[in-house]
Amino acid sequence: MNQRYRRRNTPAFTAASYLALGAGLFLFCLGIYNADWELNVKGYYLLCMVLITISCIVVQKVVRDNGR
Repeated sequence: MNQRYRRRNTPAFTAASYLALGAGLFLFCLGIYNADWELNVKGYYLLCMVLITISCIVVQKVVRDNGR
């Protein structure tokens, strides 16, 4: 029998990853809120941040799934 064991991250590593993501998003949004820019520029940077975050999540999933 050939059993495959799935290696999982520890709960501490998972929590630290989510905390780092949340802190980064919060600080970026805080910086945009406090910036002395026009509203359309703030919206542009906010949407760029959302696109980058979604892209990072999708790329991580693709790399993980291809490694199986």
